[in-house]
Amino acid sequence: MGLVHAGNIIEAVKLGTKEMQEEWKAMPEEDRLMLSAMMNKMSLSEADFSAQIKANGLLVIEGPSVTLTVKQEHKDDNGTSTSAVTQKFKMDGAACRVSR
Repeated sequence: MGLVHAGNIIEAVKLGTKEMQEEWKAMPEEDRLMLSAMMNKMSLSEADFSAQIKANGLLVIEGPSVTLTVKQEHKDDNGTSTSAVTQKFKMDGAACRVSR
């Protein structure tokens, strides 16, 4: 998420599985630009996301499948709400790659 937030989408894509990288490359440039802008806007800085993972993250490893779930709590004048960010990963040899 930190790379996306910093605008380094090309580096972020390299962390994905081979299938995800191929999908990204096959996408029309207009779609990649739109998706990059949306992901950048919705992402957190590396420091903020790291703090959230440390406070409320859960990493589950089941064979080659890995899931990171980070719960987020939002408080305002209307009360408190919770949401969760989930990211799936796939073990690829010694590497852990972002997947869908």
